[in-house]
Amino acid sequence: MMHLEEADLIAVYDAGDGARPARQAAALLEALRPGEDVSFMELGDRDRLLWAFKRTQFGRGTQMMAKVQCSGCGEWAALHLGDGFELPQKVSEDVSVLFDGKDWALRLPRQGDLGRQGFSPSVLNTKAPWDDPAFARVAEAAIDAADPAIDVVFDVTCAECGSVTESALDVVGMVWADVEAAAQRAFSDVALLAQNFGWTEEQTLALSPRRRARYLEMLA
Repeated sequence: MMHLEEADLIAVYDAGDGARPARQAAALLEALRPGEDVSFMELGDRDRLLWAFKRTQFGRGTQMMAKVQCSGCGEWAALHLGDGFELPQKVSEDVSVLFDGKDWALRLPRQGDLGRQGFSPSVLNTKAPWDDPAFARVAEAAIDAADPAIDVVFDVTCAECGSVTESALDVVGMVWADVEAAAQRAFSDVALLAQNFGWTEEQTLALSPRRRARYLEMLA
């Protein structure tokens, strides 16, 4: 399922409104993959799914940009991704880290690893020496190499001062912004038509977009 009806989109918004990004992602995944245990979905697969959903549900040109604050002067800049932007594909399911003469097997991070206390890399291998910063750096690089979609970073040059700022792509945040905007538009339509025609939310949402637009035009 790559398209949600308006009522389902509002249900997703209600489930994630004001929640942590991990919960918002889970609300989206549960709607897109009903009946599946989405906690086992790897983060790269999650973001590729959500990006494909964004393009299908909201259109290829909808909010394909992110705001980045310059680390040098504090000015805001827009990072334009373009309609054709795609997240990189997974390279390997297996992650192996050679460190201090020992091979450490890791798994890729999953949606369910994002607990209330944040992400702990120890879940990827509980016996690995995560307390050693050198191992943690090598392991992070190996995970990124196995699935580059987990951590997509852009270098953004400030037009004001020329400083270069690293900006990580927040797929969940961008998709959620689309969900919130769509839900707010629906709430506005429901309120306006209820005030003027006495219709319920269910009746308004049951209208086709074209039919609803005609009634809204009459009230303009």
